[in-house]
Amino acid sequence: MTYVPYWQQLRDPRWQKKRLEIMSRDNWRCVLCRNASDTLNVHHGYYEKGQMPWEYPDASLHTLCEKCHALTDNYAGRTRVKDRGDA
Repeated sequence: MTYVPYWQQLRDPRWQKKRLEIMSRDNWRCVLCRNASDTLNVHHGYYEKGQMPWEYPDASLHTLCEKCHALTDNYAGRTRVKDRGDA
């Protein structure tokens, strides 16, 4: 498999479609603070090495405002990646 930077993966139409589905499911609001006026992100509850952003189950994806997203334990440089064999 060819390496594709994460930022490029997020531009893939499959992720864009999944992202909109998750935001719609969450009524276009942050699931933590209920904010609907700030920029919203779809947060991955966890990451697995080798899994593409759109391959995660819907239950592991959550709409968060930028402020709440920045407080998560796997945001930006604080990302923890699980190997498929990890518990």
